[in-house]
Amino acid sequence: MQLTGIDEHELTEMVANRLAEKLFPQLHDLVTKYETPDELLTGQEICDQVLHCSTNILTTYFLYQPGFPTILKGSQRVYSRKAVEKWIAEHQQYS
Repeated sequence: MQLTGIDEHELTEMVANRLAEKLFPQLHDLVTKYETPDELLTGQEICDQVLHCSTNILTTYFLYQPGFPTILKGSQRVYSRKAVEKWIAEHQQYS
């Protein structure tokens, strides 16, 4: 980056613009994450949108894990998207 001949105001503008380019996408993601209302999803929707797996995988590996979030809505089992995403984040294993 060439700085010769640039005054303080121009330098400040260049730095501010570069910071904005880097920070705004991350801020947008955070606002979207925390300001998006929660939604209740069916098992199939959890598989398709969150876990990206078959319902067989959901049943075999997730549903009966201790603390896996589920809600009974009448006789149907539904899932809070945010609660499932939080549960996944808290139960990741690292090697």
